[in-house]
Amino acid sequence: MHNPIQVVRPDWNDRYVLWPTRRSNPAAAVLARAAERGALIMPMHFGAPYCGYIRRQGDGLFIRTGGIKWQMSACATSVKERLARGEVASSMTVRLTRSGENRRLAKAAGFDSLYVDLEHSSLSLETTSQICLAALDAGIAPFARVPQLDIIGRVLDGGALGVIVPDVRSAEQARAWCAPRNIDAGERGFAAALPHFQYRNPPAAQAYQVLNDATMVIVQFECAEAVDRADEIVAVEGVDMVLIGTNDLTADMGIPGD
Repeated sequence: MHNPIQVVRPDWNDRYVLWPTRRSNPAAAVLARAAERGALIMPMHFGAPYCGYIRRQGDGLFIRTGGIKWQMSACATSVKERLARGEVASSMTVRLTRSGENRRLAKAAGFDSLYVDLEHSSLSLETTSQICLAALDAGIAPFARVPQLDIIGRVLDGGALGVIVPDVRSAEQARAWCAPRNIDAGERGFAAALPHFQYRNPPAAQAYQVLNDATMVIVQFECAEAVDRADEIVAVEGVDMVLIGTNDLTADMGIPGD
């Protein structure tokens, strides 16, 4: 037997982990040492939505969860929820500052989201991730404007709940940008221990669904061509919202700033 026997006790929400005592196993040794000090075991050790304190019991190990379960509240996208109710959702741009004050300012001012502008700033992916993590903790939906298709996965894995795509001019472009949004579609790989789940590992099927439902793709119209093709662009599956880039749009139309 290569894996522990896991038996769920639905009455207590407890989990027994019975390890064979007649063989040496590195994982079993790790859990045995954890049991000696009563360590807290998180879901990533078992791939299940339970965590609790591990204790030795008989020939096996016993985890009393007390009903503790992983939470996915960080994945609740307030922007999507407000839009679904036909309400206005507001957002704050982060381009010049890098510190945790961003999320406090957004929260205090009543913004539903913030977006990190990677197109018109020198902010790094590491800084973007830190800003997104702070926003998640504050209940602010974090997005990032990404100028390159190949960094979408890294931005989303770093804590963002969506991407803003600049200068989309056709349905073909929109489809290309939407492809990496869904994990189970094969265009985006799934990384374990994501910040959206507080670095825990919920069952993959549930994690896929939650992340796919929470992730947004916002396309930006910045030229007259995009406006002319608006109907076909917004009809692309995966496009959640349109952002009008007024500066570039008016410049393209020959009326800059008007």
